[in-house]
Amino acid sequence: MKISTKLVVLFGLLFGSVSANAVEMSTTIGLGSDYFWRGVSQNSGNPALSGGTEISQGGFYVGVWGSQVDFGDDASYEYDLYGGYGVSLTEEISVGVGMVRYMYDHSYDAAEEVFVTGSYRSLDVEYYRNRDRSLSDLDYFSVSTVLPGISVVDVSVQYGQFGDGTDHKGVTLSKSLTDKVDVSLLVRSTVRSDQFWDDAAVSISYTF
Repeated sequence: MKISTKLVVLFGLLFGSVSANAVEMSTTIGLGSDYFWRGVSQNSGNPALSGGTEISQGGFYVGVWGSQVDFGDDASYEYDLYGGYGVSLTEEISVGVGMVRYMYDHSYDAAEEVFVTGSYRSLDVEYYRNRDRSLSDLDYFSVSTVLPGISVVDVSVQYGQFGDGTDHKGVTLSKSLTDKVDVSLLVRSTVRSDQFWDDAAVSISYTF
């Protein structure tokens, strides 16, 4: 498996410059009624298992994440490697940069994106640029925010647009049941009452 040298550098920066006691690690496993990515189902409306591990220190982070997928071909799972650096400029403003590599067990070549992120209070903005410029239609911009004044659950609204102008909108309701267990419901703006689960997914995750 060919790994991007830039991701290798990120791993080296993280592990080569800090002591083991300074490194934090978390692992999350999850189960969803579907796997939506940027507004598009990646598992043909079927339940999907997912999981990932992330290691971080001093603003640097690297991780691996994977999920079941079903595109109607030989691909059955996706696995991603990612890394980046984030910093808080003030108590309300933070920015970040990084890279992610998407891989599949069959049928698809690996793809890489570089990204920049920014947040102000509860507003988050992200831009992903495909390193293969022949795939510029897949560049992606998103903006999301958590609505204030709602205490029972966190309600986040999202808008995303691809490089070709295709866009999508959605709402996510999420709640932490414990400090380790979270549940969420994603609903796309195209949802219809008679086919609700074609454009919605419920998920539960456990972090340890």
